[in-house]
Amino acid sequence: MYHAWLVEDLEGGRVRILTQESQSGKPAKELAGVKPNKMLLGHQDWCEGLVRAARGEELGVGEKTNLKAAELGSYGEDL
Repeated sequence: MYHAWLVEDLEGGRVRILTQESQSGKPAKELAGVKPNKMLLGHQDWCEGLVRAARGEELGVGEKTNLKAAELGSYGEDL
């Protein structure tokens, strides 16, 4: 799997994030069939983390994330 990001500064204090990924290979195929969708929940955690970082907030150790709420641990733990 490959994942690339392009982060652009925009006028008005805005930021645009473009992302593209390749979901081929054994880990991606295994994750594709898992419900709840660990990859989707991990991406949502990442997006929420970006917002919190931009606001100067920190994610505390042991704090609930989408993955933890689904009892899936952290993204990438079992790959």
